[in-house]
Amino acid sequence: MVEKLRSESLLERLDRLAASAPATPRISEESILAANFNAAAQSVLSTRFDVEHLASLHDRLTAGLPGTDDVTPRLGPQELRSVMMDVSRMADALVGVESEMEVAGKVGAVLARVTKAEPFPSHNMELAKLMASGVAATVGKAIDWPSVDDDHLSGAIDRTLVGHRAPLRNIIQQALVPITAKVGVDLTERLKAFSERNSVIQRKEGAVTLGEIIKAGKDSPAMG
Repeated sequence: MVEKLRSESLLERLDRLAASAPATPRISEESILAANFNAAAQSVLSTRFDVEHLASLHDRLTAGLPGTDDVTPRLGPQELRSVMMDVSRMADALVGVESEMEVAGKVGAVLARVTKAEPFPSHNMELAKLMASGVAATVGKAIDWPSVDDDHLSGAIDRTLVGHRAPLRNIIQQALVPITAKVGVDLTERLKAFSERNSVIQRKEGAVTLGEIIKAGKDSPAMG
């Protein structure tokens, strides 16, 4: 043994010792993504749905993942705004809605819109789930995503492209659960903000285009 040590170079000895040391467990990307998703899902409620909100959710979802420090969106600024204008419109349309079927339909539409738009190079399904959860939260609902089979969900989203919305709506409806206190948000303030915005839109004469509707909403009391 002594002769062996003498004949080894320092680098060879270090390599041998490193090879014999217990391996340090590595956290997989899947584990990081799952942890980020679960953490973000607890606080998805927002008083606005815009590009900044989308980017914020993506940052939280991909935090700590390799190569995601400065990800460039796949879509351009105008396309991103278009996606989020649609999401905002769908969220506004849920003000005062009590029917779970209707809630599930609109939340499913948000999920499909964001997923199919693919705003970022990767993780768009998870991002769409967070966005859908945020829209559902505006009417006091959470989505039990662990109960949803991802393959069935992807298939249902694909079917919406050919006009079959019922499968996706049914999947979302079965996963809807009452929002819990652990979400840590003031739902009353959220609904009040939407109610005030909706009232302004209804009073705005001639607000017939999406741009005019959005402008009308901006004239309403600020939503924090």
